[in-house]
Amino acid sequence: MAEEEPQYATTRQLEDVLAALLDQIAAVRDELTAEQDEAKRAGRWRWETLEGEERADLWYELRDFIGWYNTTIGRQNEHLAIWGCWPGHPVVVEVMTAQLVAWKAAHRSTVPTDAIRLWFEHLWPAVAKIHDLDGNVGGLGKCAAKHHETNGNAVGIPPVDPADFDTLVREDVEAHSPVETDAA
Repeated sequence: MAEEEPQYATTRQLEDVLAALLDQIAAVRDELTAEQDEAKRAGRWRWETLEGEERADLWYELRDFIGWYNTTIGRQNEHLAIWGCWPGHPVVVEVMTAQLVAWKAAHRSTVPTDAIRLWFEHLWPAVAKIHDLDGNVGGLGKCAAKHHETNGNAVGIPPVDPADFDTLVREDVEAHSPVETDAA
């Protein structure tokens, strides 16, 4: 049995109901807008709020940064290297994102500053912590023996496989995209 449509005695009653519905719609819109604004204010480096293209962009920016880091710093010592399995370690992703942000900020200055020196002072303990943490809590501690070989003073760091990385980014972006609903 179908539900009966509500009957309104006057046009004024109908207008009141419509006004109330419009107020509810506006409240929901305002709440969604506030959430979106908060996500934007949170910064483009806050993984928990990133979606879509911005999330993919950060993955590739972080990959490039870690590639630079490994080429210039990490290859010198196994305890400094960020292994190619880093995308699968949430702690490594977060810590190296923080290093990326700080590195960019340190290099933005157009006047002499000690920001770059300070970046290095914070880098060493951060990378050491990544290596101290075992793989069960997001670090590289248990991975070092599986993913690298040392050769004298230079460390062979297998890079992130481009196809695997593209798949990881696509799947991660899909998993962190808002669910679209069909409009009735």
